[in-house]
Amino acid sequence: HQDALWVGAFVDQPVTRRVAFWFDGSWRRMGTGAEPQQLLLRPGVQVTVAPGVRLAAGYGYIATQPYGSLPIAAPLREHRTWQQLALSYAAGRFTVSHRYRLEQRW
Repeated sequence: HQDALWVGAFVDQPVTRRVAFWFDGSWRRMGTGAEPQQLLLRPGVQVTVAPGVRLAAGYGYIATQPYGSLPIAAPLREHRTWQQLALSYAAGRFTVSHRYRLEQRW
């Protein structure tokens, strides 16, 4: 059993009719906020290529601290590039979305 607190921010801000600024940020803490766990920042640019079809690409920075019952040996800092395909369509009164993401880590 591990209590954790995750706070996230998600932005999909149009710049033009087809292009949008995209951001996914998450601040994750263990012990209901008392101990550091992870900071994830993922900005990017998204393009609508057709109704319900969006392509995006960007950069990710992930800072992970040792935490939990099997902690990593030392803090870890990752830099990533990513690409994403998002598909959405109407299914009656609902909208169904699928997201496919590739990430390159170094």
